[in-house]
Amino acid sequence: MVDRQAEAEYWDTHELVGRGRGFKKVPAANVENLEYRLNLRLTMRDMHRLAEEAEKRGVRFTELARQFIGEGLERADSSTLEARLEALVRDVAELKQRVG
Repeated sequence: MVDRQAEAEYWDTHELVGRGRGFKKVPAANVENLEYRLNLRLTMRDMHRLAEEAEKRGVRFTELARQFIGEGLERADSSTLEARLEALVRDVAELKQRVG
């Protein structure tokens, strides 16, 4: 890419899902309740990690980003210690599963 702006414009119109192995169908996003568009800049490393995780799950990276944001907001809303502890236990279990 020539510069950051050119790269941002490129990723605004392209997806990583299916690159290198032919394209595959991914489920359509449930867009009926989506009312706000967010332009978010990520590091290239985070973008690749997001795209790879989305491909593993069979969804578009934008859907996965929405899911991560929603989960983060849910955790932020958890005001009780018990709810925070349960979320931490789930996160640790997920990390154990990823590591092997």
